[in-house]
Amino acid sequence: MLFVLGASAWVDPAWAQTDPSRDRERDAARLLEMGRRMLDAGEVASATAFFRDAIDVRPDLAEAYEGLARALLARGAERAAARRSKQAWGETPDTFPSCA
Repeated sequence: MLFVLGASAWVDPAWAQTDPSRDRERDAARLLEMGRRMLDAGEVASATAFFRDAIDVRPDLAEAYEGLARALLARGAERAAARRSKQAWGETPDTFPSCA
């Protein structure tokens, strides 16, 4: 008689444990990359959503705030873009390197 065990029976419990912070890091990186791709393709609404999702996953990710600022700027929302730039780098928009 052949007995098939589930996949979990073959996994070492130490390996089965995932590090939630690594998962968040990876998820945020993927969302950030998709936001950049959408923005490059001119899909500003989609880019905005991806950048916001990346911020939800990792609120400390400056690149996501910068991407969101660029997407907002592309939509004509200058004030909102300036706020996001400030959140990204902790600087006023006129000292932000790409706006000088």
